[in-house]
Amino acid sequence: MLLSISVADDFNAEFHHLERKLQFLLALLIALTIFKVDFPLKKNCC
Repeated sequence: MLLSISVADDFNAEFHHLERKLQFLLALLIALTIFKVDFPLKKNCC
């Protein structure tokens, strides 16, 4: 993904797909946050 930003042929092409790439990074950060957070429900179950 970062490589595709750096090798974009046109300057406008970089911004054309920038929103999609930012959404991908945001989804990755959200997934990592959910994975790392200890929810109290996990400890109290069974």
